[in-house]
Formats: sequence, structure tokens, C-alpha cells
Amino acid sequence: MSFNIDGNESVDTPLGLLPKRWEIRTFEDVCEKPEYGYTETASLEQIGPKFLRITDIQDGRVNWATVPFCKCPEELKPRYLLKPGDLLVARIGATTGKTYYITDCPEVVYASYLIRLRPKAINGRFFYYFCNSELYWRQIDAGKGEKLKGGVSGGSLARLLVCVPPRPEQDQIVDLLTHIDSVIELHSDRLTLLNELRLATLGCVFGTPRQAESDEGEDEKEVANA
Repeated sequence: MSFNIDGNESVDTPLGLLPKRWEIRTFEDVCEKPEYGYTETASLEQIGPKFLRITDIQDGRVNWATVPFCKCPEELKPRYLLKPGDLLVARIGATTGKTYYITDCPEVVYASYLIRLRPKAINGRFFYYFCNSELYWRQIDAGKGEKLKGGVSGGSLARLLVCVPPRPEQDQIVDLLTHIDSVIELHSDRLTLLNELRLATLGCVFGTPRQAESDEGEDEKEVANA
């Protein structure tokens, strides 16, 4: 697979055929030291900051309203609090290697099954998009081997390779992919609304045992409102 975007000369690299001007670096070169998350018990009571776990990250999204809380002493918060630009990596289980990029967040710490990467010498979003690419996943899968729960460590992540274009090119790639993401999100939201309308229409036309016992006019109102 070639990433020679504008037709300039490509060369063979440890990651495959890439533009000659792109550098190959390790994660350790472009990020601060990987940090493991906080170990604590989640609580629905607001006893401290939000407590982000692997299970709270679904389809690349987090519903902050449903993320639980945890106790966290003030002296430990600076170490574990998340901020925009942080990248979280699932380190164990079937989701090993999956990433989540923090764009905005409440006061929140991250759980111990996550590893935080903090980009420092690369566009953070470009780094996130790389971590959604085949070049990244080939390395993750090679590290896991045949063990489904083999997981990854901070050390193994630090040794992974990343391709690094000149910064203006990173920014251009991010702009393009961010625009595509926004279009996908728009259509996903519309699809959700259409599915809800479809279900309401089916209920209005055919009914269900539960609907028959309740107010039969509710589905008609929902379709009318939609």
C-alpha cells in the first residue's frame, strides 16, 4: 500500500512504501512517557472526578453523562487527570490497541486498563488517525501474537513505529480526515433519527403487545412530531 499522496518519490521503510520526505520515528520519540491509569472502584455517586473506563468508550465516543465517579486524593489528580490532546489506548482484552482521543472532557481520571499517550512532537490528531490505520494495527497484532488477552504495555507502545510527514502535511491530512469524520457523524445522527422514525411507524401501524396495553395514541404523536 502506498501513501505517496502527491506523486513524489517513495521509498521502502519498516512500515512499507512511504513518501521519501516522511520520517520513521518511535512512539517514544513523538510522545511523553506512556502512563498507566488509576486503580479504584467506580461509583454512581459524585464522590470525586469522573472515572473513564474501557467500557465507557463505545464506537469512538464517550457519553460523559453516564461515566461514573471515583475517589481520588487531590495529590494524585495531577498524575491521572485527562486533558484535551491526550490519547488513550486499551491495554488488555479483546479491545487491546483501540484508541480514544480527548478533544474536551470534564474533570476525569482514567482507569488502569488504559494507557495514556501525550503527543509532544507530532500533530495529536494526526497521531490518533495513524493509530486507526493498518500500519498501526499490524504492529499491535504482531505484539499480541495468538493471545487474545495478551495486551500491550507502556514499553511495547513506546517501541512502536509511526510515520511522520512534515508538519504542514500532517495538518492537511488532519483537516481532510476531520472533515470526513464530521460528514460521517452528521449522517450517523440522521440515520439514528430515521431508525427511530421507522420503529415508531411500525409500532403505529402494526402495534405490539406492550403498546396495546398502553396509550395507543403515543406512537401516533411520536410519528407526527417526527
